[in-house]
Amino acid sequence: MMTPRKPLGYKSLKEIVHDFLVQALRSGRLQPGDRIREKEICQQLGVSRTPVREALLQLEPLGLVSFLPRQGIVVNALTERDVEDLFETIGALEAAAARLAVTKLAETDIAKLEKSLVTMQRLVKKRDLRNLNREMEAFHDVHLSRCPNRLMVTTIRLLKRRFYDVPHHIAFVPEWETQLLAEHRRLIDLFRLRDAEGVAAFMQLHWAWEHNKEYALRSYFPKAHQAEAADNAAERMRKANG
Repeated sequence: MMTPRKPLGYKSLKEIVHDFLVQALRSGRLQPGDRIREKEICQQLGVSRTPVREALLQLEPLGLVSFLPRQGIVVNALTERDVEDLFETIGALEAAAARLAVTKLAETDIAKLEKSLVTMQRLVKKRDLRNLNREMEAFHDVHLSRCPNRLMVTTIRLLKRRFYDVPHHIAFVPEWETQLLAEHRRLIDLFRLRDAEGVAAFMQLHWAWEHNKEYALRSYFPKAHQAEAADNAAERMRKANG
């Protein structure tokens, strides 16, 4: 017997709780180190503990929360190690996905990429980082939607949630955004040429940690970068006066 389909727009209780938690993380209502109290969420949403626990278990593999003995469920901070691992893992997977997708792209897909790049250019000028990141994700989703390996695509999208759903202040780094605009321009050109090996190699570079490290650290850890820059300036001054 076939399982009845959910009505269009229907969300399960688990999905409702999941969306509620993700929005709390994105908005900063839940901060790194905060304890998540399941009972409070149950009361707020009028649901039982089961969908709350199921939603939290979905967030755990992404590194967004941890289940700690005697401490309960805690919101995780994003670490430099996390960012490096995400860049390298997404890069390897998305390079493979791009190779598989390149011959599947239609001219309408290339047009979507061109339109997305124009939007990114406008958002860079406005320094609108929140919407810029969303547009960059949409740009990459064009080719991911054409990749026949659905497991690969699902994994990539889940990994990206660690970037976009984390309660973390991200700084606008103009040099990085200018570099990324140029790289997205190059990706469009390679997709248009249907150059499978070329687009895979460039996608790997696009996500390579060493290629992005300097700007990524300034963006994801601005306070640490500012403190390090101040220490370096002080050291240079001491040497100059010494």
